[in-house]
Amino acid sequence: ATLNDNDWDTISEASAAGTADDYWAVGDTKSIVINGNVVGFGITNLTINVFILGFNHNASREGNNRIHFQIGKIGSMNTSNTNQGGWASSYMRNTVLGNSGTPSSPTANSLMAALPSALRAVMKAVTKYTDNVGNDTGNVQSNVTSTQDYLFLLAEFRGRGKSVFPG
Repeated sequence: ATLNDNDWDTISEASAAGTADDYWAVGDTKSIVINGNVVGFGITNLTINVFILGFNHNASREGNNRIHFQIGKIGSMNTSNTNQGGWASSYMRNTVLGNSGTPSSPTANSLMAALPSALRAVMKAVTKYTDNVGNDTGNVQSNVTSTQDYLFLLAEFRGRGKSVFPG
């Protein structure tokens, strides 16, 4: 029942059956190997661990039987140290993480493109509500709208945070 000993298809099946939390717990890790170019950085056989953040978080909006995994955060949202355009238009979301593509057709040179194909084959999108205006406009409720993404960053505010892989 060790998470790391299971392949992504098995993890996806347990998630889809709603039994994943019977086998694994928040914090359990699985190693993945990343290969490819991510925003000009060549990555070759880099082994990292993804970890479970939770199960079925926000199920009424995202769907049931989801495992929320996290890889980690590196750098700023944009090429400059700004939040211009908010999360929806950010360089991090669209170019680095690759949410402008899909797991079956990932954005070239993105983190999504570098993930193992077996993992990408079982990834599902979720709806997240974030500040999609940015531009230092402050904490304004009307700035918060939805995005459909596969990869996320942890944030100091609830709403932008989890990566949902198998589901």
